Amino acid sequence: MCRCLVLTSRYDELHEHKYEPNPSNKDLWEVIDDLNIPRWRVRFTARTPKAHYLNGTHVACHVDDDTE
Repeated sequence: MCRCLVLTSRYDELHEHKYEPNPSNKDLWEVIDDLNIPRWRVRFTARTPKAHYLNGTHVACHVDDDTE
């Protein structure tokens, strides 16, 4: 059973038009589906820092491709 949580700073489908570099989450969903991660385990922060979401959680490990 996957216990992964995908946390992205992207906007969800209702607001993805606000994200200029990638106006679609199609690439995200392809990776999620390829890795067999349930889509309900994806959280969108809508450009809010991920630390705000993670603060107060029991996350054991956070892997990110962002250098900040």
